[in-house]
Amino acid sequence: MSKTIALSGLIFFFSLGLYAQQPEAIRFYTLDAGNGWNNSTVAYVYQDSRGFVWLGSSEEGLGRFDAQQIRSYQHSDTDSSSLADNNIQSDFFEDGEGNLWFSTYTALHCYNRRRDAFRRFRLTNPQGHEILTDYRVVHLQADGLLWLRAGEGLFTFNIKTGRQVAYLHPFPYVRFSVLCDSMGQVQRITAARWMLGPGLASFDYEEGHLRAEASFGLEGDLVVNCISPESDSAVWCSSGKKGLVLYNLYKNQVVVNCTSWQGEDFICRFVLPYNNRFLLLATLEHGILLFDKTSGTVVHQWKAEPGQPHRLASDNIYALMLDGQQNLWACTQNRGVSFGSAIQQKFAFTPIDPELRSEITAIAHNSKGQLLAGTLEKGLMLTEDTENASWRAHPSNAFLPNKKIEALYQDTASGLWVLTRAGLVLLPDPVGLPQLVQGFEGYPMAFLRLRSGRRILCASRGIYDIVLENNQFVARVASDFDQQISSNIIAETASGAVLFCDNSNKIKQYQPASAQTYSLQFEAAYGGRIYNFFQASDDGRLYVCGVNGAFVWNSNTGQLGTDDLCRQLGKQAVYQMQADGNGGLWISAGRGLYRLQDEKLSCYTEEDGLPQRSSKHLFKTRSGTFYLGGHIGSARFVPEAISDNNFYPKVALTGLEVNYQHFPLRDATSIELAYTQNNLTFSFAALAYGAPEENRFLYQLQGYDAQWIESSEGTVHYSRLPPGRYTLLIKAANSDQVWSPEPLRFQIHIRPPFWQTWPFILVASLVLIGGIVLATRLYFRQKLAAQQRELERQTMLRNERNRIAAELHDELGQGLSRIKFISEAAKNWELQAENRKKLDKIWASSVQLMENMGDIIWAMDSDNDILENLLQTIRRYTQEVLNEYDIVPHFNFPEQASGLEISGGKRRNLLLIVKECLHNIIKHSGARQVWIQVAVHPQTHLFIQIADDGQGLPEQLRAGGNGLKNMRKKAAAMNASIEFSNTEPGLAVALNIKL
Repeated sequence: MSKTIALSGLIFFFSLGLYAQQPEAIRFYTLDAGNGWNNSTVAYVYQDSRGFVWLGSSEEGLGRFDAQQIRSYQHSDTDSSSLADNNIQSDFFEDGEGNLWFSTYTALHCYNRRRDAFRRFRLTNPQGHEILTDYRVVHLQADGLLWLRAGEGLFTFNIKTGRQVAYLHPFPYVRFSVLCDSMGQVQRITAARWMLGPGLASFDYEEGHLRAEASFGLEGDLVVNCISPESDSAVWCSSGKKGLVLYNLYKNQVVVNCTSWQGEDFICRFVLPYNNRFLLLATLEHGILLFDKTSGTVVHQWKAEPGQPHRLASDNIYALMLDGQQNLWACTQNRGVSFGSAIQQKFAFTPIDPELRSEITAIAHNSKGQLLAGTLEKGLMLTEDTENASWRAHPSNAFLPNKKIEALYQDTASGLWVLTRAGLVLLPDPVGLPQLVQGFEGYPMAFLRLRSGRRILCASRGIYDIVLENNQFVARVASDFDQQISSNIIAETASGAVLFCDNSNKIKQYQPASAQTYSLQFEAAYGGRIYNFFQASDDGRLYVCGVNGAFVWNSNTGQLGTDDLCRQLGKQAVYQMQADGNGGLWISAGRGLYRLQDEKLSCYTEEDGLPQRSSKHLFKTRSGTFYLGGHIGSARFVPEAISDNNFYPKVALTGLEVNYQHFPLRDATSIELAYTQNNLTFSFAALAYGAPEENRFLYQLQGYDAQWIESSEGTVHYSRLPPGRYTLLIKAANSDQVWSPEPLRFQIHIRPPFWQTWPFILVASLVLIGGIVLATRLYFRQKLAAQQRELERQTMLRNERNRIAAELHDELGQGLSRIKFISEAAKNWELQAENRKKLDKIWASSVQLMENMGDIIWAMDSDNDILENLLQTIRRYTQEVLNEYDIVPHFNFPEQASGLEISGGKRRNLLLIVKECLHNIIKHSGARQVWIQVAVHPQTHLFIQIADDGQGLPEQLRAGGNGLKNMRKKAAAMNASIEFSNTEPGLAVALNIKL
């Protein structure tokens, strides 16, 4: 992107104050051949004011990306409004009307948004000759003055008049950095030759003239790839030999020089400001590097990781851009374009050593400030509550009876209780040998230390008190609880009641009867496994987290119900809830990690940096940091540091089909159609690129839809809309469900037929009232007589045609059949070769005559004057002919063909053309599939297209050939047009007949 745009992006990020420290990983997506973009090198990428992203290739022209699909713009020899060539050679600059100015190698271009077309311009040199090559746009001022290089000169151009203004100076440079004054006028241009040679040059502009050139050789004859301004006196230069250089133009010296990352030299191709502290560097083989201007070193790297999803497509990066939504775009060398959100990654990752990886089931503290994690198969693990820490094996694993840990329970009075599949173990804190609790039957399932100090263990065969006897904890039967309860969860309410979940998935609440005894108070069925309870408030309400979603348990009434949060979470597994202390509630669930903040429910998944979508255990440390367990490690986050992507997406209408045919939208905000043009298909996009597959839409056709409709697809179809005025409203949400505040509006007017207009109705009513008495009888008499005469005439014609057809069939048909049978029998005679050839010709001629006669009889038969019969004949003949050659036919015939008439002569010529096409396909094309499409505009036109996937029509045969000439003659006889066009692949023959 242009250096001035890069500066505006820099200022934008300054205002946000993002990333005072090293950023986390970015989740990249890639545009390549797999999703419609060629893999040629993209040298320029730009986001326009509408939100579209433009890709400029050195080989394949332009691409416009809307977060769903890419639209390609390329040169066409037959279209003067296309690109002059496909070699994009400059940044993009947008004028006040939204038009884009840029250059290809052979011309200056303006993309006119309203016309969706390009206008080309060429300049003349001081000698008056047209400049044919080397066009590069340097800068566009707000007043419409465009600066560009053409040939080897620097020119100015007025975009308002479309005329060249002045030739300024010889200019053999191809990389630029522009410094402007407060009014946006050019003050200085710093330029480099790039591949043409080493060094820098500086040009000051005053009163319409460039001051004398100042050249800077730079040590080692530095070849500069990219220039990015740091101040009015210093620029950052990327190079091959010296990596990254900060060069002081006034002092003519290198101020900073960074050439290596982790001991390896790198070749820098592009420099982009990231914020007030960092620069992004595009390198040849080291991916993207993050340079810290404070320390003068590279501190981070994004690189390709083959086999890993959502990484850079290549380590060979050509150019970079930061768009207005803080997405980073990386143009790779011949591997497409990678892009990802710089703010979407909200979670750090605390990994587990690959040899110890197992599902984390619980997390707890110890007195040293460390974190302990229980795993499903590897016992206990240990880490520090700091960044860049990792989980490692805990030394007490050797004393555990089993490595399958179900839960951890913090007990400030004694230590940490570890619940394994084989027993309950106490780890004394801070030091001491692990103690295995004895005295209970079955296997342990849940443990809780009540506020009174009483410790309760629920095992598979009863409920026990854990008491200290002779310095050893032992289990004793808790007789005040039902010994049939087998609960994996024990909870205590704010009022001191104890909750269990028994083996029948019932919630049982026990109320204190005395200081150490409890009695059953309430019970209710949940209907599935319960994972946890969460005290929602002090009024006795608790959230029940289970396999069937979240519910609210009222400990004062023993009733189970729902609230808005439960309904929003829906029918999914809800595992755990934790408050963050700042009014936020965090929920681990089957579809991701949720946060309820200020009545807004947000969901975070892998796209936001979680190692996996679903995790059961959520833990809050004493410092306020949260950990979410996983298979390969844990996600770590500080709630206050997590902010959603609050950039609401712009919505763009990207396509329209009217009656299933493409309709050019250009930049229109409304459309007016005839009443027959009432089948509409709209395509639209949310221009949000952080996680495009998570974008959502709301749409409503006012005047037709009763309410808003939500969709994840960017298309909507309306069939047979009645005449009237409509407004299509479209809203969009990004991956963090931030919705656009105002919908896109598109006005649609479908005109009624003239007989439904008020003027016509009024006039017709007056005429009808005034002449109804005198005109009605005369009108119907005349009409009846005319119909009778026409019916008699049609009957006579039909009878005569049928008589001729019958006589042809009886007389000529029988004679030709006899000739065929006699000649066929004569083939068995012993004849000379010459006579046999003549006999074969007689037989072949009789067969052909019979076939032709059949076509003539079919054409004359008035019963076949219906278009539907013609289509049935075409379908039957096509299937019979193509099936013999293993060619698959496809038919797309209209439903409204029924009842339309077509005369015998047209039917015959049309059938002969279809036969000729099919015979040509069989003989010459090598096709395996044939498509026959028929479209009817009632009473006016019939359109037939026959296409195949064969080798197409050679250029030397397109103008000649008897078969083509015959088909053109037959088409002319029907007052029809016929066209032959090669497709990719195959040939298409289009026939347009006036009915």
